Amino acid sequence: MIFKAGKNCQNNHNRRLEDQFKTHYTTIIENAEIEGTINTHDNVRIGGNLKGQITSSGVVWISKGAKIDGSINASGLIVEGYVHGNVQCTGKAELRPGARIKGDIACASLSVSMGCALEGKIKMLEGKLKTFVSKRNKIESELKI
Repeated sequence: MIFKAGKNCQNNHNRRLEDQFKTHYTTIIENAEIEGTINTHDNVRIGGNLKGQITSSGVVWISKGAKIDGSINASGLIVEGYVHGNVQCTGKAELRPGARIKGDIACASLSVSMGCALEGKIKMLEGKLKTFVSKRNKIESELKI
């Protein structure tokens, strides 16, 4: 058996940012029109339209139908809507089906689903890159397989 459920497996990082989205987060509802800057230490989910900048030390989630006209700086990013502006993400960025980004992306890790559109440059931020094999070897050594 390669993977075994147990105490050591429960402490592994979640693979999807959605799994890390905590119960406490700020929501901008659908049909809301906001102009300005959002600064927060929490996760934020945008369902409406925003003209301005978003800065968060948490995860920023741009829902389907949401439109952002401005830059985003966050630790994690999920995009299902439209972003017109540059994005900087210190952790993982997920572009889900239907995501549209017109701007540059700088992130440590990037996940792109089929059905996305990106018009801009991608820059991978430096950090220790982990391949699937190195992750698997670490898990196996922790479980002593």
